[in-house]
Amino acid sequence: MVENGRIYEKNVTRAILKYLNSIPGCHCQKRKAGPGRKGEADITGCFRGRRVEIEVKVGDNKPTPLQEKQLRKWAAAGALTGIVWSVEDTVALMAADERKAA
Repeated sequence: MVENGRIYEKNVTRAILKYLNSIPGCHCQKRKAGPGRKGEADITGCFRGRRVEIEVKVGDNKPTPLQEKQLRKWAAAGALTGIVWSVEDTVALMAADERKAA
């Protein structure tokens, strides 16, 4: 995940997607940037019939107010949402959701 001494979001996202797509019943993909996509999460997908929206950050980066607002809207509609900085954060997010569902 480190290139030239730096951690790049694309590499973290790739590792997170590899993890998510290894979970039975989970399919996620990188959301493509483009017009009308401002504020949307980096990763979108479905986990056992439930929408997934995950924003990926690196280092000291924080989500924008618009990104936070969009994630709150998805969460209010029942989606599994989160802001993560690593695969480990993603594992914790998915585990916390599993505990809530049990």
